[in-house]
Parts: sequence; structure tokens; C-alpha cells
Amino acid sequence: MATRVSRKAAESVLEKIKTHFSEQGWDWFENGPNLRGHDHEELRPGSWSIDWEDGPDEWAYTVSCLAGETPGFVSKTVLLQPINLCVLGVHPV
Repeated sequence: MATRVSRKAAESVLEKIKTHFSEQGWDWFENGPNLRGHDHEELRPGSWSIDWEDGPDEWAYTVSCLAGETPGFVSKTVLLQPINLCVLGVHPV
């Protein structure tokens, strides 16, 4: 059981999000998604959050479902949890 998600792993999740939504025709990333430390959303140390207030509706839920349904979408050491419509938690498994 991992106790923390590395910055590299969190950045990989961020890149997967950008790639997925670019493929869906969403190419405007000026205002996010943004990688934040654990303290931004008061998560436990070792976790990260990604916020994207100007993103597609319910993007955080979409990404968490993709992670569960698509092998290799994210590392097996990472758990994605939608916190609300525009924030995704990135936790160690």
C-alpha cells in the first residue's frame, strides 16, 4: 500500500486528462486543469487535487469513471476520487 502519490504520477494524471479532453474537442486549457497539493482541498498528505472550474460539466466524474473502466488510463498506484463537479482527488492506493 502506497502512502503518497509522487508529483510525477500526479502530473501523469493531469496529462491524461488533457489528452482525453483534447481528443473530445476540448482544446482550451488556459484556466486549467490545475495540479494542486494536498492542502488545497484539505486532503491527507501524499494526495493531490486537480481543479478545473472552466472545464466540461462533471469532468471529474467522467475522469474517475474512465480510470475505473479503462486499463492503463492511470497508474495502479493511484485512486481518483471526484470531490465535486470541478475538483478531482488523486490519492495513493
